[in-house]
Amino acid sequence: MTEHGNDLRKAAETLRRASCEINLACRQSTRSRHLFIRTRRTAVQASRAVANLVDLGFHEVWPGGASLLSKRRHPDQPLGDDAAFSFWKIFICPAIRGRQSTSKADAGAFDFSPVKTDGEGRILGRDGQPLTKVEETEDAEGGSVGCRLSGPAARVSDDYDEVETLEHLRCQAADWADVCDDVVDLILRELTITEPRPQKSEVRTKKSTSGGDAQALIIPALTVHHDFDGDGCQNLTPIGVNELARLAEVASSTVSLFFQRNFASEQAESGEGLRNYRRACRNDFTLSVEIRKLRGEAPSRESWNSLADNHGDQDGRTTVKR
Repeated sequence: MTEHGNDLRKAAETLRRASCEINLACRQSTRSRHLFIRTRRTAVQASRAVANLVDLGFHEVWPGGASLLSKRRHPDQPLGDDAAFSFWKIFICPAIRGRQSTSKADAGAFDFSPVKTDGEGRILGRDGQPLTKVEETEDAEGGSVGCRLSGPAARVSDDYDEVETLEHLRCQAADWADVCDDVVDLILRELTITEPRPQKSEVRTKKSTSGGDAQALIIPALTVHHDFDGDGCQNLTPIGVNELARLAEVASSTVSLFFQRNFASEQAESGEGLRNYRRACRNDFTLSVEIRKLRGEAPSRESWNSLADNHGDQDGRTTVKR
């Protein structure tokens, strides 16, 4: 694969991880503020990935993006967080949704809550009074250069309670995850056109991933499959090696090695890691601890062994010794 192709694939991996993180945040976050912080951070990362695609010459992903970036971005500085987030909501998401015919109903409607208006259609301010238009003038000549509202507009979402706000943000986040997935599809389509088709002997090399990169792809995919919400796993069905490889976009041999390294003891026989993983799937507590460990949120295996004595028996049922 060419250097350009490698750059496109790295961007695709970044956006795929962003989609996984957004979906995970929706499942884990029980407060609107927490969900907003997590999804905003991920949206900023996704926005920078799209901007990087434009810099690479892949203008199809964001038509007009090159011109806008040249005007709004300092050439010697990276795209700032606020600018990246604004680009994501105002330009990138609408551009991607405009290309798709299978978007969800009201896709994008949750990015900007409608403003409040009175019976005459006038925009209301946060004090409940109609806002007026204020002309802006240039200092030098005094000519009108446009107008603005006399204050911040009140929005329908201002009256939402915590439950309504959380649901609004979840719908917004789901739309953002779809946008990330759509960009990944565009990149993969571009790769099939611009990159030479690999020979049969090259397929394994194409999908090979270094250990650290593979972990970064496999762990989010495994987390999403088991619907891990931070406290437990809603889905205890074991995932197969080939299916996990497809979700994480790595080779099946890489997934097998992942299971062996993370679920088997040292000098274990082949296949022990996968068997231990499937055994962990019998019990929510066991599987949750293993996933936390993979994510860097759990104690070591030695600590887990001491916990297992008090939380699980041989048939996989959870018990508590008193």
